[in-house]
Amino acid sequence: MKFLLFEILLFCCVTLSILSGCSSHQTTATFSFQHVNETRAENFWLLMEEEISRNGVRNSSAPLVSGFPYLRTNRFLVALSSRAESESEKKQVIEQMRRLDLDARFQEVSCLPDAALVKLGNDAGGTMEPGRFKAYISKISARMMASDMQHKDFFDQVVKAQQVEDEYSLLMRTVGLYPLTSLPVLYLTSKARQETVEQLATPSGLLETRGNHVLYACSDRNMLSERNLAMILGRSLANPLRLPSVSVTDEQRLIENYAPVINQDVAGTDDQFGRVGWDGDTITVNQEQPAVYYYLSHTLLRGYPALQINYVIWFANRGGPDVSWLEEGHLDGLTFRYTLDWQGRPVFLDIVQNCGCYHFFVPDRKKVKGVKEKSFALDVFAPVDLPERGENERFLFRIRSGNHQMAGITTSSRVNADQTYELLPYEQLEMLPYRERMFRSLFDGQGIAHGSSRPESWLLFPMGLNDTGSMRQRGHHAIRLVGREHFDDPHLFDNNFFYHDFPLPDSVRIGKKGKSGSYLQKRVNSMKALGRR
Repeated sequence: MKFLLFEILLFCCVTLSILSGCSSHQTTATFSFQHVNETRAENFWLLMEEEISRNGVRNSSAPLVSGFPYLRTNRFLVALSSRAESESEKKQVIEQMRRLDLDARFQEVSCLPDAALVKLGNDAGGTMEPGRFKAYISKISARMMASDMQHKDFFDQVVKAQQVEDEYSLLMRTVGLYPLTSLPVLYLTSKARQETVEQLATPSGLLETRGNHVLYACSDRNMLSERNLAMILGRSLANPLRLPSVSVTDEQRLIENYAPVINQDVAGTDDQFGRVGWDGDTITVNQEQPAVYYYLSHTLLRGYPALQINYVIWFANRGGPDVSWLEEGHLDGLTFRYTLDWQGRPVFLDIVQNCGCYHFFVPDRKKVKGVKEKSFALDVFAPVDLPERGENERFLFRIRSGNHQMAGITTSSRVNADQTYELLPYEQLEMLPYRERMFRSLFDGQGIAHGSSRPESWLLFPMGLNDTGSMRQRGHHAIRLVGREHFDDPHLFDNNFFYHDFPLPDSVRIGKKGKSGSYLQKRVNSMKALGRR
């Protein structure tokens, strides 16, 4: 009888693995409206979609909008579109979707093999170099959007067509008897949380050290005054939806201002983070080139759009005496995220492993009153408060050896770094140099980092997550095993916390928006820079 049950369980695991591996987060490229005098452009777009799918270079960080293949969306844009009322607000949302598609599409086209690029070039009227190719794609995208926007029900149809799939599978949870199998997982989660509380509460001088401390800091150490931060965020709100939208220059200044100082416990060769790359068909992390990857995102804070800064680090492996064999494997990493108020100051820091595990919040108690209690579920985890940060001080993070979990959060004004790291745009992970004249993403079409699977995925499949424990792309981080919650859920903070009063965007002075150059030129210049690396 026991053997029969084991066979049934094994069959279910294999079946679900096959089903989840074959699933896709994308839709077939079709057009909802006919574009007058754009038959050739439509054919080119459909051919491009075909080549992207056939060559397996789809960037799944944001799904296509069905019927509008020049638009993509994400969880935040779904929420933002429900707020748009005026024509200018609706136009802003649509343009954000188009830009999101162009960002992903430029990367996808850059990852196509030469034969596919030649085919697309011939269809476009001749061979093109990358910069001209991207300009051509952007031009077609703008023309198709302008044509579609002439339809009265255009925006309503786009809103209806938006779909961002849940990372959780109801089928896997049903077959895995989730109501029963979640109980031991719930117990282990509570136990892990208690260990994190004890670890973060331990004074830095009493923390266990297995190796040598290596202090990493950003090579650019420019700090902004409170006044300059308020000015940057103030002028970023000069748009119909008051969506924080910073110029390229201001983005770089913010990224450098909040760049973390990392105190890494180095006991082995896998405890030094670095630059990610391909070596043949294997992902490597170059520890001799320390790097922190960054990107901006948005959420809702007290019901208003707010800006977030994300920093991501990568290690070659996860292992060591503190790591169960179930969690061991190739690649590991952490994401640090700041959610800023409309004066440029952090309201929250939250931290998560790049698999989506061990997520916790670090709130500023001057702005955050408390946690909303949950019924029949674990409350949100906020084990420590954000330390007070003085003028010219940076946040300093202590990271453990082996499991690379957070051991302490403090501030420091004097940083004598042992090593400096380079700040690199996250987009580089989605188009890494690969063999001759080619690029390839770190992530596959389901948003999973190549070669990062863990043995625990077989044990935890009843929690409903495909390939649990593997490293994931932005937009694919499920942060609860028991329950349902996503790292990029725009309601994540408002659903879990009460706030004190602090200035809302309506009370923030809007300055003159800085000159950032055309969107297309920014993206083309960025991609050219990546190609030269």
